[in-house]
Amino acid sequence: VAAAYEKTGKATATSRDNKSSILHGAKFPKILLPMADIEDDLETVMDSLDDLEEKVVVIEKHLGSLLKVPLAGIDEKVPAKECATLYASLAFAINSLFHMYLKTEGIDTDNHPIKEEIERVKKYFHRIEKATKSKAPSKKRRVEKGVADRIILHHTGAKRRPKK
Repeated sequence: VAAAYEKTGKATATSRDNKSSILHGAKFPKILLPMADIEDDLETVMDSLDDLEEKVVVIEKHLGSLLKVPLAGIDEKVPAKECATLYASLAFAINSLFHMYLKTEGIDTDNHPIKEEIERVKKYFHRIEKATKSKAPSKKRRVEKGVADRIILHHTGAKRRPKK
C-alpha cells in the first residue's frame, strides 16, 4: 500500500487474491508518521487488547457459573427480590455488552435505542430497591373495642349485651 501510495497518491490495497479493491482508491493525506510513534501506538493498542482479554476472561468466569443453572427453575429456588434482581442484572449485562459491541463497531450509541433500553433497566433496579426498602414504622394501629364488638355481634347473630 505504501509503495502504491507513493507512486499514485492513492491507496490501492487489494485482497490477497487481488480480485477486489478494499479501499477503492481512497485518498489519504501525505502525512507520514515516524516509526517510533507507530510503535508506541501499536504498543498502547496491544496493552489495551491484553487488558480487554483479561476482563473478558473474568466476565466469562462469572457468567459461566450462572449459565450452568437453567433459568426456568430459578423462580422456585430463589426469593422474589433476588429473582427480580437477577433478571434485571441479566438484562443490564446483555444490554451493556451490546452497547460495548456497538461502540467497537463505531456506531453512535448516544442516539441508538440501546441507550433507552439501558435506562429502562436502570429504572427496574430503582423499582426493585424502592419496593424492598423498609419503610419507616407508621403510626401503630389501635383496635376500637366498641366497633369490634358491634361487628362481631352483627356477624354472629348474637343479641346485644347490655351496657354496664
